[in-house]
Amino acid sequence: MGMSYQYRQFLKSPYWTKVKEAVLTRDGHRCVKCGYSRGLQIHHTSYVHHLNEHNNMTELMTLCGDCHKALHQLL
Repeated sequence: MGMSYQYRQFLKSPYWTKVKEAVLTRDGHRCVKCGYSRGLQIHHTSYVHHLNEHNNMTELMTLCGDCHKALHQLL
């Protein structure tokens, strides 16, 4: 399943850049599953608070690309 154009634009927004950096900092710039520190991505455990992530940081986690992909394959 590909990302929509709107979601790709969201990922480039100043808002998401700030939220992403806060999550990376909170998680020590490491994947919370395996500890890897490269190719990091932020995973939403829920989109209930989309556009209000900054007030719901527990719904976000830092994952490396491999762990993120593996997690989505399980869902």
